[in-house]
Amino acid sequence: MSSNTNNVTATAPSSEGGSTRGGPVFVMPVQHKPLPPIELLRTLFSYSKRTGILRWKTIRKSSPAKVGEPAGASYEGRYLILGLYKYGLFAVHRLIYGIVTGQDPGVKEIDHRNGNGFDNRWKNLRLATRNENCRNARLRIDNKSGVKGVFWHKATQAWQAVVVVNNKKINVGRYSSPEAAVENLKRFRKSQHQQFTNHG
Repeated sequence: MSSNTNNVTATAPSSEGGSTRGGPVFVMPVQHKPLPPIELLRTLFSYSKRTGILRWKTIRKSSPAKVGEPAGASYEGRYLILGLYKYGLFAVHRLIYGIVTGQDPGVKEIDHRNGNGFDNRWKNLRLATRNENCRNARLRIDNKSGVKGVFWHKATQAWQAVVVVNNKKINVGRYSSPEAAVENLKRFRKSQHQQFTNHG
């Protein structure tokens, strides 16, 4: 859904920021539009840094939401989004960042440290560039080595290690064993990705 000006709600995540259970699913294009006024957000919502849950504090009469309910609905099973009247749709973690810091993240993204997009506890959120956020991506389901960037190179009959740095794919090397490929890849990735390192 590319445009929606109604409130949307979902059932509550677990107390430790687990995935939502049930509720409607909405489709939203990726966009980093300006947040609504921070004071409006602080009037509409309450947020717990410990649980990561954003709750409605004030609602319109026409809203299906209830005061005290968790705010947000699942977006493709990845994270929560929320419709705000004339302002449109937003990722809940971006609204949370604005409420806590008083600042709009602008063109930057909000990275979930543990890779769980539903875990909006404050200690799990951090400001990141697009490249930094991608570094923290999870392991692909078709990966056979157990580590991102390590795969079997059939033509050379070797395990190849590859890391993406600043949108460029870097060949770390080819190795006779997956263990050697993983060891060398992890060392190189850590030197490049630093605090955003995620081996999958």
